[in-house]
Order: sequence, then structure tokens, then C-alpha cells
Amino acid sequence: MVNENIDIAMILSNTAGKLLSQAYILHKQMSETALNSKDYFLLRAKEREICIEVVILFQASMEAMINEEITNEKKLRSVQKESERLSNKFKVLSFKNKWQLSFKALAISSKEVNYLEKYLLFYIKFRVPITHAKSRYVNAELFNFLNIYDGVKNGYLAIEAFYRHLEKHSFEHRWKEFAKKSSLPE
Repeated sequence: MVNENIDIAMILSNTAGKLLSQAYILHKQMSETALNSKDYFLLRAKEREICIEVVILFQASMEAMINEEITNEKKLRSVQKESERLSNKFKVLSFKNKWQLSFKALAISSKEVNYLEKYLLFYIKFRVPITHAKSRYVNAELFNFLNIYDGVKNGYLAIEAFYRHLEKHSFEHRWKEFAKKSSLPE
């Protein structure tokens, strides 16, 4: 029997990386284009659109990763139990709480927790307004390559720390490999 399962976390993460690479190219092109020109505004509009897609795809990949590990990893049983306890009253643990409790359960260092905290601030500032929109419009000024690159890098460094503490060492979970594969600066 053939296993029909596919790793959606890697598909989403890889796609986010490819799109972020496109935003990087646009970012470089904009630096060579006259400010306030028609070409500049077209490049900027495309960069914003791509950046919004990156935010959604990357966060969805992180959601798949944390859910998988909470369900299957013995070191995260306390997080799974807390999630089950809360599901009786509410829905489930939030994305933010899953990551924070998992880092706590794994006793991850404060330096590495800092990557997660920076990513969670990014998540609140960029992802929440898109997927829990109060309107059809968001402040597009924030959505540029530099902001999104920073957020994704912190998220990936948090993922790297998470998997290292689970003792699941894989090139797929390393920021340098992700950046290289996606043609991004380290």
C-alpha cells in the first residue's frame, strides 16, 4: 500500500520561500527605479501582494508543524493535555499559546525564546489583520520585503530551535538552508 500523505508544512513553507524570493527581487528592482514613477508603484503593488501571501502561507506551515508535534511528541504531552483541557471549555489552544507552552515544556533558552517572541509580534501585526480582518482593507504600507523577511527569519529561527530541542535535526528546519533554497540573504 502506498502512503498518500504529503507534508503540507513543507509545501507551504517552501512556497512561502519562493514567494519571498520574488518579493526580494522586486525590492531590489525598486531600489533601482525612480521613486514616484509609475514603474515603482507597480513594483511596490506587486511586492505588497506577494508579501501578504507569504505571511499567510508561512504561518499556516508553522501551524501544521506545531499541531503535528503536540499530537505526537512525548516531550509535549503537557501541552497536549492543556489543549484537551481547554477544548472542553473553548475551542483549542491558540497558535501563540501552543508555541509558547511548547517552548516552555522543552526548556528552550531565553535567547531562542526571543526568536519566537519576535515572530509572535510579527504574527499579531501582520497575519491577524489579514485572516481576522475587520474590513476588506489593511494598511499595505507595512507589507514590504524587509518587514516580512524579518518576520519569516525569526519564525524560522524559532522553528529551528524547536526541532533542535525535540532532537529532530533536519536540514528542512534550518534557517540557512531555507534562505539558500529560497535565494534569500542569510
